[in-house]
Amino acid sequence: MAKPICRYIAKLQEISPLQNVNVDNWAWRLQYIRIEDVLHVMESEHKYIGKNFLIIIGYNITPK
Repeated sequence: MAKPICRYIAKLQEISPLQNVNVDNWAWRLQYIRIEDVLHVMESEHKYIGKNFLIIIGYNITPK
């Protein structure tokens, strides 16, 4: 289980691939731009001990 560090109200502004990908495999992500929800900063306690990661745990995540 990851340990919560902090949380923020966040709005997703942009999504960009880190490498060349097929546009058909990427396009579904674009519909989530401008969602606003809770962004959690978590700390791994097992596999990657001490590493932080982000997750949007949504109550209002609805593609726009």
